[in-house]
Amino acid sequence: MPAVRALVIDPTYGPRNSAGPIRDIATNNLSWSWEQISFEETQAGDPTKVLSRLRGAIEGCDILICLGDFFLFSWLGEAFGDEYIKLVQDRMRAGMPALFQLPRFFDGLKSGQIAPRTERIFRDCEVLSTNNRVHTEHDSYRGHSSPMTPWFRKADGCLLNPELFTGIDKLLMSGVNLLDYAGDTFPIVEAGPLHLFTDAGDLPSKGVLGRKNAVAVLRRTATEFSIFLGGSALDAPKETLGGVLPGIDENRTLGLRLLQALHDATQGNRYLNQAYAAFSQLERDLGKLISDVLSRASSPDSIEKYFPKRVLDHTRSKGGISYSLATYDDLVDIILENWNIFQIVFTGASKSQVKRQLERLNYKYRRHLAHPHKAEQEHFSFKGEDVDDIRNIHIFVQCAMRNKFA
Repeated sequence: MPAVRALVIDPTYGPRNSAGPIRDIATNNLSWSWEQISFEETQAGDPTKVLSRLRGAIEGCDILICLGDFFLFSWLGEAFGDEYIKLVQDRMRAGMPALFQLPRFFDGLKSGQIAPRTERIFRDCEVLSTNNRVHTEHDSYRGHSSPMTPWFRKADGCLLNPELFTGIDKLLMSGVNLLDYAGDTFPIVEAGPLHLFTDAGDLPSKGVLGRKNAVAVLRRTATEFSIFLGGSALDAPKETLGGVLPGIDENRTLGLRLLQALHDATQGNRYLNQAYAAFSQLERDLGKLISDVLSRASSPDSIEKYFPKRVLDHTRSKGGISYSLATYDDLVDIILENWNIFQIVFTGASKSQVKRQLERLNYKYRRHLAHPHKAEQEHFSFKGEDVDDIRNIHIFVQCAMRNKFA
C-alpha cells in the first residue's frame, strides 16, 4: 500500500512547529509523509502559490490533522475561505480521516480570533465546542500552576472507547471545553467525578440523560472517520507563565494509538468502532425517549422522581443529580420501573419483551465494548451481523420515539 500522506493545518512559525512531535511519531512508526504550510509563506505579497499548494494538499492528502491553530482559515478571508472550508468538508464526507484538537475553540470564535466559517466543519460532523470549561481542584498536572490542565483517568471512568484506550490508563489535556455531539458522533472520553464545569450562567449542569459530559468524541459513518479532542493533548510542549504544558510528552502512547486509528481508517471500516457507534447512538436515543416521556408526565426539572433508588444512587454527585452518570442499565431500569407510563410508546410489546430486547444488548455486547479484556478472554470479536443486531434494537427504540407524541 502507498505511504499515507497527511496535511497539518497548523502553520509552522520559523523553527517552531507545534505538530513536530506528532509528525515524528507518525513518520517513524507508520511511514507517513507530510504537507504543512509555514506562516512566512502566507505573508508573501502574491498568495497564488500558497493557495495552489494548500488546495493541492487538501485534495491529495489521505489524512487531515489540526492541533488547534486555525490561522489558515482566517488568512483565506472572504475571498477564499468558504471555498476551502467546503473543500475540507467534501473530503471528510468522502472518507478522508481527520483529527482535530479544539482547545478553547468556543472562546476563539467569540473573540473573533477564529474565523466563524471554521465552525462549519464541526457542525457538519455534529460536534460543537461549548462554553463549559473543564478543570479540577484535585487532579491537575503538577508541573503547571493552573487547574485547567486536568487528568482524565480510566480508573475514574473517563476513558470510554475500548479500542483506543486498551492498555492506556490516563490522558492529560489543557484548555479543555466540553463538546456537544449528536447523530453519528459519540464520546470517547468524558469528564469524571473529580472534574468541575459550569454552564453559560456559571451554574452546575445536570447534563442530559443518555449523553456524556464529553471532552473527546469520534465520528464514524459508512465513509467518515474523525476524532475531536476538546483540548490540547498532542502538540509540542509549550512554555507558559504557569509552567510548561507537556502536551504530547504525557500522551505519546495515546498519540500513536490515535494515529494508528487514522491510518487504519484509510484502509477500511472496523466492526468494533461501528458497534461502539451503534450502541452509543442507541443509548443516546433511549435517554432522550425517557426524558421526553417523563417530562410530559411531570416536568423537565423533576423527572428524577421517577428514578428507582438504585438509579438515584448512581446519578448522585457532589453537585446533586447528574443525568450523565446514568448507565445503560439505569436507563433500562427507569423504563421497567415506570412501565405504566412507557407501555404506551412501546406499542404492541409487553414489558417482558422490552426487557428481553434491551437487556440482551447489555449481556451480549455492552460488556465487551466497556471491558475489552473480557472480549479477549472469551475470544469474542465483533462481526457485521453484531453491528446489525445493535442497529435493529436501535430501530425498535426509534419506533417508540415516534410513538411518544402519537
